[in-house]
Amino acid sequence: MKSTILMAGILAIAFFAGQADARIRNPWILVDHDLNTWSAGKSTTTHDNCPSFPVYNPADPSAFFKALHDSVCAGEHRCDIYVYSDWGGICTYARKNDYIFHGPTTYQEFPKGQRGRLMDIFDPMKYFNVFGYGYCGPVAGNMYNYYTLLGYQAQRWQLSNSAHLVCEVNYNDGWHYFDWDEGGWAADASGNVYGLAYATTHGSTWDQSPIKSAYFWSYGSDLAFIKGALASGNCSITPAPANGGGADMSFCLRIGEKMERFYEPLNASYTHPHANTPFFTPAVFGNSRLTYAPTLRSGYADYLDGIYDESNATLESDGVHLTNGYVIWAVRSPYPIYSTNATVTGTGTLLKEVHFNAGNNLYSKWELYDTLTIQENYDYLLRVSGTGVISGLNIVTIGQLRPGALPTLRPGNNNVRFNLYDNDETLTMTYVWPSHKASSADAVAASLLDNGKAIPVSVSGYCIGADRPISFERQKVADGSFSRKIAMAAEHDASFLYTHYHTCHLTQDYLNDLIVKHVFNISGGGRDSVTRTFTAEDIAGNAGVIDYTVNAGSALVQDPNYAITMEVAGGVLLTDLQNHPTYSDVSAEKGNTSALTAGLVIGPNEPNPFGRSTTINFTIGGLGAKPVTAAVYNAKGELIRVLERGAFSPGAYRTIWDGVNSRGIAVPCGVYYVRLSTPIQSATRKIVMLR
Repeated sequence: MKSTILMAGILAIAFFAGQADARIRNPWILVDHDLNTWSAGKSTTTHDNCPSFPVYNPADPSAFFKALHDSVCAGEHRCDIYVYSDWGGICTYARKNDYIFHGPTTYQEFPKGQRGRLMDIFDPMKYFNVFGYGYCGPVAGNMYNYYTLLGYQAQRWQLSNSAHLVCEVNYNDGWHYFDWDEGGWAADASGNVYGLAYATTHGSTWDQSPIKSAYFWSYGSDLAFIKGALASGNCSITPAPANGGGADMSFCLRIGEKMERFYEPLNASYTHPHANTPFFTPAVFGNSRLTYAPTLRSGYADYLDGIYDESNATLESDGVHLTNGYVIWAVRSPYPIYSTNATVTGTGTLLKEVHFNAGNNLYSKWELYDTLTIQENYDYLLRVSGTGVISGLNIVTIGQLRPGALPTLRPGNNNVRFNLYDNDETLTMTYVWPSHKASSADAVAASLLDNGKAIPVSVSGYCIGADRPISFERQKVADGSFSRKIAMAAEHDASFLYTHYHTCHLTQDYLNDLIVKHVFNISGGGRDSVTRTFTAEDIAGNAGVIDYTVNAGSALVQDPNYAITMEVAGGVLLTDLQNHPTYSDVSAEKGNTSALTAGLVIGPNEPNPFGRSTTINFTIGGLGAKPVTAAVYNAKGELIRVLERGAFSPGAYRTIWDGVNSRGIAVPCGVYYVRLSTPIQSATRKIVMLR
């Protein structure tokens, strides 16, 4: 059982030993041209799944920030009459399927259950994953918080009599101006991106900069506009956005739970009342559907895995028997909830109630179950109480999401990665929109108490009217222990927290099998799908990282994706679950780097130099099968072609490169590099092509 006590401004959340999870925690799917939008920190690991993306160097992030800009820059720039043709060259599909687009409104949140203030959202992960549109104001705010989350100094500026808000970031002892919204950056001949001090004195010749981004204010009249705004010389610094960042996309799948994410709305009305979502055709938003239907019978693991708390409850062959008791389930979504419907079947007198803000006197604010009250929250607790038998439970929760942040399949073969993030990353804390001012000191006081020693732990959230935004990510707990406490010291009681709990009543931290299904639209109408099942043994044996291929064959060019489903099937017998590996097996596999990496070698290619093709020999050592990628890069570090990607057992292998890129086009003569990589090691060999 969890207990939460709030008194004298201190929130203490106790994790009791002996409880463990049996869930798939934070499963994240990425295609090899996707940004990692799981969190701000995880975005810096994009190179791991997308080898063509620059490696993030915190001391010199210039290449990374340039590539990030060119990836997220407003989708309108990806039309055939502008920079290049993508999504079939149709701007409406670029607006839908890219990360962001320029919109006339901004997203706001006002969870009815919290009865707080309406707030603009300037959290970059919510920006990418939930709404993905806005004008310059929210875009600059999200940029500001993204840079500060990564530890850089940032500032926002207002140009040309409030006509345009922009943001610049400080690194390498200077300021640098990127514009996600209007679309561009400019640099000197050495590649050093200009800051606003230079830009505002060279507005009239801005388009003559030596080096420019691919999307250089290329949409419509953007270039003429920005040149005029910069040339006016009328700019002023603006305060930091009132709301911070730090949210992530963590979620867990319990036994009997399925997460479906649709790249289009399930219903055109499934959008939040405060989202101000622009209506285009096709629609620019999608929906998530989280379905939880555990088997509530003795002998099955579903109940013990899934409950949050219980009292005077006994699991029998026909259901959960209550005698003036209750069962609590936590309902959690990585996306803001549009609607939720909990259907409880059974006999006797049973009452459904909901609860928000687990950090504020947990068991004293239960309300009658009302789906409207739940709307725009990200989680809630469901309590079923009384005297009787709960024979069945089915909870269907709809959320709102941004299609461009989902795993993006393209026609043909797609290299896809499943990544199971760390156990301790399932703890999320975020502010709950109180109606009065909070102090910025609230964030500073967050700490993890470990045997009396305070260790910083991050908190996701916002303070209304704070002196500065709360904008930092939580840090990892070394061993993911459940017997720790997290304390938040607050000068004002405005800083109420709610937390996502993931304890259950199993004795071991078992892993579960996971079913992943990709559904894609095909040319000529209709849909096709590819389903992959990853067993608990697969996940543990590959250190939580599995690479696989999805052949989307004749996927529709302008709108290839329809849905991605991740499911942990219900009805798992306890006796079967006890034969599964545990999460500690994943941790051990990650930590056993000497065994995992031994003997990762690329041998001489034959012939070298070569003309039409060459055979590349490589050896995989270590223990057990592991995800391996073999790819060719040019001298600039740009990905040319992925030759192999999948699970390889220890042994000797060979692959052939025929001198063409991923599009089947012959590349010029010169020096190339073969890179062999696993999630924790890589090896490189130079090869030379002569024709």
